[in-house]
Amino acid sequence: MISEIVYKRYTLDEIKRKVIAALQHNSSGMSGNEIADKIQVNRTTAAKYLNILSTIGIISMKKIGTVNIWTLQPSISKIQDYSDFFYMQQLFMDLILQYDEIQGSKLILNLLNSDCNKLKIISEIIVPTINTINETYKRGRIGKTELISILDKVLDIIILMYFNITYPPEKIMENIYPIFIVGNEEQIITSKLWSLTFKIIGCRPFFIGNVEKQIDPFFDLDLQRFILKNWKNKNGTMIIFIYASEESSLRFLFTSVQEIKLKMNADVKIAIHGPDKLLEEISSMNPDYKIPDFKSLVTMMKELKIIY
Repeated sequence: MISEIVYKRYTLDEIKRKVIAALQHNSSGMSGNEIADKIQVNRTTAAKYLNILSTIGIISMKKIGTVNIWTLQPSISKIQDYSDFFYMQQLFMDLILQYDEIQGSKLILNLLNSDCNKLKIISEIIVPTINTINETYKRGRIGKTELISILDKVLDIIILMYFNITYPPEKIMENIYPIFIVGNEEQIITSKLWSLTFKIIGCRPFFIGNVEKQIDPFFDLDLQRFILKNWKNKNGTMIIFIYASEESSLRFLFTSVQEIKLKMNADVKIAIHGPDKLLEEISSMNPDYKIPDFKSLVTMMKELKIIY
């Protein structure tokens, strides 16, 4: 039995759930050895993961004599009603607007460790919060500097979510390959959020990031090399997402990606995102999908039978 425990491989997500379950109703805390015995892993493995969980704000440690005692962070407690996303969204937005991104992060981590629908964390909490913040700016209630500062905190939480979602290799969706290319800085938060969406459902997204300052006559060749390097077998469907707020960037990136698509003997879809007005003005372009908002993204994913 001991040898099985020692040599079994675990993911962070598996250990995280086991530790939370062990500490959930133990307000006085547990030692590392007690936790290791409770969740049935060897003590070295337990110590490693306890330190990781402490770093990301799920548990905390206090020393009593010579023993380290671990407890759950106050906000990482069992949520009574996982379906009350309206309340969670209001709470999250209030925390963000109060610049309390630490508690905001812990609230989201709490939800990630619950049995709630993970996609709804995005659609019912993150997306409405971003929309409200942008609308608050448009109405003149906050300035540009404050808008940038608040959205940057939301972006940090999106990135935190991304690295807190893990799947064992056998659960990775191998038939969908999403790539995200951004044409200007203000589209980073949307592209990161949509990349997270694909990570949540089990895909392995490739986030290239903002290429605005890297565009040159050889960009399409360089991008093609990157795609072929990461999609050698060309099985399944590759979806290349292009994000831009200006017509020149969008046209250049679309043309580059379109040329790559025509050269590849594979199933490649092109999806573009930008302001509504811009998407209306580029009628000459013919991408597979024009996606103005998150709802349209979900519709596309259902059409491709990525989600149901």
